[in-house]
Amino acid sequence: MDCYQQRDRSKQSYLLNIMTSATDIDIREIKDLIAAGNATTQGQIDSLASSTQKQISDLSSSTQKQIDRLFAVTEANTKAIETVTKATEANTKAIADLTASFTGLREEVRVGFAKVEGEFKAFDEKMKGFDQRISTGEFAKRGITIGVTVTVVGGVLLAFGKILFFGKLI
Repeated sequence: MDCYQQRDRSKQSYLLNIMTSATDIDIREIKDLIAAGNATTQGQIDSLASSTQKQISDLSSSTQKQIDRLFAVTEANTKAIETVTKATEANTKAIADLTASFTGLREEVRVGFAKVEGEFKAFDEKMKGFDQRISTGEFAKRGITIGVTVTVVGGVLLAFGKILFFGKLI
């Protein structure tokens, strides 16, 4: 081997050493960068997981509150419907009672009208008899007789009262 070849070999060896060293340094730097990147990425993943978990918890809590409110409203509506149903049943019973009462009253009114009609007929008969007495003069004679009797009795009582009070007839 000549010196030039030996020198070329030593240059090659030197270059190979430098390249190996550089590669080792680059690989270590890359590993360090990857480790740092992994740590940063893991921190970001943990942060995102924590944030996501908090959002899910908040949504779950909000949803549960809304469900509770809906159940409360549903319960209130159910109670209101029950109250309205009871009131409707009571009103239906009251209407049935009133209908029966009106039916009874209608029967009583019909009976009452029949009685009144009978009384009108009796009154009409009495008026016919009264008309006959007036037309015959019996009513006038009886009225005159009663008037004269009342006048005579009143005069006697007046005279008797003066005698008792004053002791003589003035």
